[in-house]
Amino acid sequence: MVLDGSGPAAVAPGTVVDVACAHTLHLSRGPRLPETTRQADRLCRQAPREATPEAASGSNA
Repeated sequence: MVLDGSGPAAVAPGTVVDVACAHTLHLSRGPRLPETTRQADRLCRQAPREATPEAASGSNA
């Protein structure tokens, strides 16, 4: 099952997927990672950019 804008939902064989499960998947379209994980990822990508001299000076030469 694939919802618009999200990845596939893995369902093990023999699992009963009922209306409540489908409703839960429908409502959980937001980010799948916790906020703290997303912040840590953003900060570890941002730090090297800020540490380089050309990023600090703003020149694109």
